[in-house]
Amino acid sequence: MRILLTGATGFIGAHLGAALNTNHDILGIAGENPRSPGFSVQRANLTDQRATRDLLREFAADMIIHSAALSRILECEAYPKKAEEINVIATRTLTEEAASRGAKMIFFSSDMVFSGQKGNYTEQDTPSPINVYGRTKLRAEKIVLDTNPQNLVVRLNSVVGASRGFGASFSERILSDIRKQGKVQLFTDQFRSPIHVRSVISVVTRLIAKNAVGVLHLGGPQRLSRAELGRALCRAAGIPEEAIEENSYRSHQHAALFPHDNSFGIGRREIEMPELQVQTVEKEFAEDNRRT
Repeated sequence: MRILLTGATGFIGAHLGAALNTNHDILGIAGENPRSPGFSVQRANLTDQRATRDLLREFAADMIIHSAALSRILECEAYPKKAEEINVIATRTLTEEAASRGAKMIFFSSDMVFSGQKGNYTEQDTPSPINVYGRTKLRAEKIVLDTNPQNLVVRLNSVVGASRGFGASFSERILSDIRKQGKVQLFTDQFRSPIHVRSVISVVTRLIAKNAVGVLHLGGPQRLSRAELGRALCRAAGIPEEAIEENSYRSHQHAALFPHDNSFGIGRREIEMPELQVQTVEKEFAEDNRRT
């Protein structure tokens, strides 16, 4: 299969492209002059609609996996037009071109489409984003699903783990801060369902094989606060847990933009992939340490 992968030199994209490159013809798209992540990558500006359409027609993809995004919450708030161009308009261009070619679209969305008021969100819950990033991702989801009911939206929830030298996960930033400063402050009252990138790749490759459609929530098996995640990371790395200093997200000057509990219910994934045992992040962090 010929697969075009955006965000190819990002944290998730580099992992996914390397995994898919074994059995598929992959062309990665990157926004900067790219160094190779182990598969073919081409520089492109996805906000240039004409150039993007020309590139897609030239490559003639059977599938487009769209992982590129402007995802930093405060950056999206500061530059809402930029967020709209990258997260919504570029997605529309890719989706429309995929539809015109009869190609499938897999779109990576976010738990940030929810408000965080209740947690344990399932695919049946009604989104209600509280920040620009979440609103742009929700609009993009609608475009993807309305254009072709055979498309797939994968909502990711706090993907962690070691990078392949491209991008950095939240867990890597925690380790970096501890090594530089000896400690890091993490929230005790902001909850997610963190999932290791290896599990993400395992699920996505199965979704491709199953030709899954609609919306799927992809998170880990545990609801953890940011501080609990940090302590699990410390235990796996042999770092004293005292390196984690607890704080409340409500102390942040932009707290209103951050959901309290965006944890996921992952029943659809468990039903459709009973053979796949997603490990806790602490076990995966320990595996990361064994591999380094």
